[in-house]
Amino acid sequence: MIVVISDTHGDRTWKETIVRRHAPEHIWHCGDSELSPNDPIWDGVTVVCGNNDRRYERSEEGEWETIPWWIVHGHEHDVYTSLLRLSYGAEERGSRLVCFGHTHMRGAERIERTLFVNPGSYTRPRGSNEPTYATLERNGSSIHVTWYTPDGQRVTSVSFEKMIDNE
Repeated sequence: MIVVISDTHGDRTWKETIVRRHAPEHIWHCGDSELSPNDPIWDGVTVVCGNNDRRYERSEEGEWETIPWWIVHGHEHDVYTSLLRLSYGAEERGSRLVCFGHTHMRGAERIERTLFVNPGSYTRPRGSNEPTYATLERNGSSIHVTWYTPDGQRVTSVSFEKMIDNE
């Protein structure tokens, strides 16, 4: 399981809570932590630079169970307008899973062969959304995306799966 979190804006409670609750194999932070890159909270966490951060990598990429992934904050990809620029970046990199933040609104969408996931904001949600983070679980070619509130309540109205084949 992977936990994806974003836009924590200075909050330091999230890591202990998430590790205790989920024991994830990976934690991906999509930026706007407003914490120092040298903070011990980053031990075992992949983190990228948000528009309120400095001195982090702008993006990270790798592979999770044969699925190439890419993590960005999204502020440099106009994610408020559409996912078009983000999808071009994913296509250039061959990424099949893209995680991003910036909008403070949770969501997931598959565009062609790529799944885009926004965990929402752990501390400052926008719109009518409650604070959230997401978990990703793989079962064969399925990726199950589930959002949770900081107190551990599953947000069932937006929990769904997206298929990703790797062929």
